[in-house]
Amino acid sequence: NAIIKFRQGFGRLIRHKEDRGVVVVADQRIFTKNYGGSFRKNLPAELVQYADEATLLAEAARFLIPQHKAIS
Repeated sequence: NAIIKFRQGFGRLIRHKEDRGVVVVADQRIFTKNYGGSFRKNLPAELVQYADEATLLAEAARFLIPQHKAIS
């Protein structure tokens, strides 16, 4: 049940092909507990770990903010 709700959260974030989003899992149990593997296997995208908050925020911003906007 918890894994289904976890996965549904991703579906609510990305609804269209053009949508982009970042999910931050700050709970270390996803890595430290036996059941964490089940959560990781059910992720719809690649899991990326960052050593510190500053790197996480910089990478999230780089992913979410387009570098080059089209000029119309």
